[in-house]
Amino acid sequence: MRPVTEVETPKAIHKVTIDYAKLADLYNERAVGDGVVMEKVYNITIFRKNLAGRGLVPGVDFEAFTKDGETVVKRLSTAVMSRG
Repeated sequence: MRPVTEVETPKAIHKVTIDYAKLADLYNERAVGDGVVMEKVYNITIFRKNLAGRGLVPGVDFEAFTKDGETVVKRLSTAVMSRG
């Protein structure tokens, strides 16, 4: 055991700023079954809640998940995502 001489600061977390208006435009242009791939979001649960607040029902209208370091929003219905 040795005394601690230096305290490491936590790594800076890279947070993605999401342009929901642009995401809505891209999402609404997609056919059912297609999706939008974007940079990985920090918290997928909060991201899903934000999408639900834009007029979509999780699991019915969309599916959002992280895969290979990216976030995918897959369109499951013809429901339209609100821009604002």
